[in-house]
Amino acid sequence: SRHRDGAMAPAACVPRGASRKLGKAQRRGCYGAFPATHSHGNDSICTACPAGTFLSQPNTLTKCQACYECDHQSDVLTNCSATSNVVCGCESGHFRQCHNSACSEFSCQQCEPCAGRLVQRSCSEAQDTVCGGCKPDFYAEGSECRPCHM
Repeated sequence: SRHRDGAMAPAACVPRGASRKLGKAQRRGCYGAFPATHSHGNDSICTACPAGTFLSQPNTLTKCQACYECDHQSDVLTNCSATSNVVCGCESGHFRQCHNSACSEFSCQQCEPCAGRLVQRSCSEAQDTVCGGCKPDFYAEGSECRPCHM
């Protein structure tokens, strides 16, 4: 967008979506940037969020928020950007083993492969694989299923 003097607004300041009234001036939303203390007409002067910070809602804060860091037992599923926080979780083939009732603290564990067994319920981020009995042409030996040799 252009300011009244014809200058282009910084890329982070291109107005998107709804606007919000701040003081006497109507300023349009700054996503991934925070509004400066002054404006040109109806456009905010925005300052881009520095690396490691984000602002996901327009004009709700006067500074960017620090990105979370995933702890060493979880994986980064989506990196932090100027407009969104990091998303922590478990990669495919792993499930969350919760360390508290809200599962805000967890570690990622490898899913049970069910070697030689039928899969009753596939592994997901929320739960491990549930293995059933031996597949056809397999036999149980202790806790394992071994292939039949013909």
